[in-house]
Amino acid sequence: MAIVTLMISFFDRVRTLIPHKIVLYLGLTVGICVPYRYIQDLPKTTTYTFFPTALDTAITFDPNWVWAYISISLLVPLGPALCVTKRQLIGYAYGLAVVCIPSFVIFFLFPVEGPRPDVAPHHGVYQLLVGLDRNWNSIPSLHVSLTMFSIYFTLSVLNADNSLKGSAWLRPIMWTWGAIVIYSTLATKQHWAYDIPPALVLGWLGYRVSKIWSREQKVYPDLQG
Repeated sequence: MAIVTLMISFFDRVRTLIPHKIVLYLGLTVGICVPYRYIQDLPKTTTYTFFPTALDTAITFDPNWVWAYISISLLVPLGPALCVTKRQLIGYAYGLAVVCIPSFVIFFLFPVEGPRPDVAPHHGVYQLLVGLDRNWNSIPSLHVSLTMFSIYFTLSVLNADNSLKGSAWLRPIMWTWGAIVIYSTLATKQHWAYDIPPALVLGWLGYRVSKIWSREQKVYPDLQG
């Protein structure tokens, strides 16, 4: 019964503020993809690298983890889809800016080469990833910060009007998903272990900013009628 109730709530939320969500998705796609691609395609006069940590050495390279890695494409848009007020959407945009802008500045000033192999194995999806994502924008891991921000924000939106009541099982599922994505950044050798701590901090800061901007009364008129 809890699952049925959650599914009904999910579809009610998704169909709320659809025009605003479409505009947000389009804006965020441009706002993230364009600077990310631009920075990674810039000629590099000075680049940096790290020495592997014990964790980097312990986690062996496995291109099959690319499936977990790209699952972030489902996780990131989940939060905005569940928003039921304009302030929540605005809060999401501000929080995402806190995550992305410092990352882009660091990518530009401090390009760090990731640890992935120079020659991609014969794995179709992994080769596609390597073709799209050059090996420079390493620290902080935008993948990890977006994962953390998305989980915090999604659970916060659901908790704002008690949609998580009776669905406590959803929290461990979300955090397990996040842990798998984070592990995949190391298993695919897209990132060093060094890249993860600052990314976790950025994800949390983005969430805190989004929560401040999302605050309003507990009644959500956009869901009524």
